[in-house]
Amino acid sequence: MRQDSLTQPPQHLQLVLFRDDLRTMDHPALLAAREAGPTVAVFILDEQSASIRPLGAAARWWLHHALVSLRDSLHELGIPLILRRGATAEIVEELSRECSPQAIRWNRRYGQAERAVDAQLKAALHGAGIAAHSYAGFLLHEPWELLTKNQTGFKVFTPFYNALRNAEIRPPLPRPSAQDPLDASGVRSDRLESWNLLPTSPDWSGGLRDTWTPGEPAARQRLADALESIAGHYVEHHDRPDLDGTSALSPSLRWGHLSAHQVWDELSRHAADSPAAAEGATALRRQIAWRDFCWH
Repeated sequence: MRQDSLTQPPQHLQLVLFRDDLRTMDHPALLAAREAGPTVAVFILDEQSASIRPLGAAARWWLHHALVSLRDSLHELGIPLILRRGATAEIVEELSRECSPQAIRWNRRYGQAERAVDAQLKAALHGAGIAAHSYAGFLLHEPWELLTKNQTGFKVFTPFYNALRNAEIRPPLPRPSAQDPLDASGVRSDRLESWNLLPTSPDWSGGLRDTWTPGEPAARQRLADALESIAGHYVEHHDRPDLDGTSALSPSLRWGHLSAHQVWDELSRHAADSPAAAEGATALRRQIAWRDFCWH
């Protein structure tokens, strides 16, 4: 298999910014990029843009291992992962000069500070003549799409949930096709270890290591386990801390190892196919609706 190089960027090169969507399946920006041309993935550890909150110590531990897993998943697709640290707009400007991309793509974020960063980024890219595309990949529906009859946002969960169930929710998108491996050695990428995300003196992360496995493969396995072993007893067991009675998918959704669409779709099909587990699967699915409601 031939290997292209970023030393002389291929035509139609696409950059995909990963943030809270560290997966390869049901990733709208990644899929659109691969359909448009050769693709490079970028993760920026942004602790400098205005009002961006720095990560806590446990989140930094998770991010380190999640990026290792993402790098492996992208490698299977022939897509290199570039790591940079700094303000998003500045780093993307640097990469644009180094790689000459045709387009830069990302999935939208909804925190106020993150929206401001992304709006500034899109305006700067348009001003530089670089196509910038953002996609809906984090929530089941955009906050401005699901509205009351008065065209305002919902303030009460039950009407919101009813509207969500009556709205069309797209099925999960497929994993993109692999590309010929792209050599990104000519473009600077930070060593993940240089970010010092892991605790060392002391290393207090033993409990995290024993309990959690960050990354898309582990998240998909946990979802399968939740469908098989937890959904059927969720209603009775979800308030029992002595039992493994909840989905334990919150960190996977927070970091985007799974999308809300994937979890909603799997739970909906499980409720339809397994009458004995239907009540629990539906109750679990309701928690995904609560997550959307919070962001809305």
